[in-house]
Amino acid sequence: MATKTQTQTKTQTQMGRGRRAWRRTYRAALMTLSFVALLGMVVSSFGGHGHPTVYPGACVMVMLFPGWLLFLLLMIILDALWCRKALVVCGLAVAVCFHAILDFAPLHVCEPSAKEGSPTFTLLSFNVENFTSQSGEYPDGCNPAISYILQADADVVCIQEAAPLVEKPIKNTVIAQSQIDSLYRRYPYIMMNGYTQMIMSKYPAEAVHTGTASKRSMIGVAHLTIEGVQVALVNVHLQCYSLTHSDKSLYQDLTSANNDTIDLRSGMGLVRSRLLSKIQRAAERRAAEAERIVNYLHKFGGETAIVAGDFNDVPGCYTLHRLADAGMRQVYSEVAFGPAITYYVDRFYFRIDHVLYRGRLKPLSMRIGGSRASDHLPVLTTFAIE
Repeated sequence: MATKTQTQTKTQTQMGRGRRAWRRTYRAALMTLSFVALLGMVVSSFGGHGHPTVYPGACVMVMLFPGWLLFLLLMIILDALWCRKALVVCGLAVAVCFHAILDFAPLHVCEPSAKEGSPTFTLLSFNVENFTSQSGEYPDGCNPAISYILQADADVVCIQEAAPLVEKPIKNTVIAQSQIDSLYRRYPYIMMNGYTQMIMSKYPAEAVHTGTASKRSMIGVAHLTIEGVQVALVNVHLQCYSLTHSDKSLYQDLTSANNDTIDLRSGMGLVRSRLLSKIQRAAERRAAEAERIVNYLHKFGGETAIVAGDFNDVPGCYTLHRLADAGMRQVYSEVAFGPAITYYVDRFYFRIDHVLYRGRLKPLSMRIGGSRASDHLPVLTTFAIE
């Protein structure tokens, strides 16, 4: 009897030791993963402060910020269940990166209001992808992107990739003459502003830098007089990633849930040689373009200015930080609620269209339109002049 009891006690002791060893193991693993989440969050949150040529690869980490944020939230849940000591590490990550988190997903439940008597105006920024319908459909022979612009009826419109209205029409693109006539009736001030770009305004406007002499110039500047206030408007379409159809297919294969066409090791090699190199080169070119924008703001900007358009880069990127150094503030982070996307095709779900401002303006709202006429979603912003 004593021997049986001793055996049971020994077995229970061994089981207890095993459970304690297992707890130590998974707690150590959770602590390690929490530190990984902290490191990833810090690099992705602050990587955009450094120039891409000085800190190569940081631009990729900035693009991965949403993934790191999801990983951090997962670690908070797991740590709360099984390793509460590691919550200190996750809490540190939240505290250090809180500003970046709010830039990505602001928490403004109530939109601000204008002072009584302050005039307001709306600004639409829309990359129309050369007015080529994503669905290939043109209802009643009308172009869906122009139909949206007319329906939105913004006071000022910044268009990127407007080639069919700037030069010769693109094959298979349908634009009704009645739509063009409607645009010119509604917007008495229409100017080509940057190569294949347009600014349309109901307010008096004058192009001060068109950039039409070079196809490489994608930054245009105009002076608008809105309710007696001169506003410098910079319409931008910054360097894209220049991904080929093959590059996009590679990305789709790697992000497919049922990927059986490419193994992980060779796929990551292709990512490094093809995708990451193009992302890095594009980031370096956008950094140079950011300096040009800052120079234009110094030269043409004045007290009140807006920079709007297709930045081809995400919240927290170098370009946005560089413009912040020039006194520009992001509209989305000041008035919106939660994350958003403005580019949605080929599984690239990013917010790459931005609106920034300074001076006698107060942003009241920003809406991401639901039109699928282009590969970008339209961005409609309401400002008050104070």
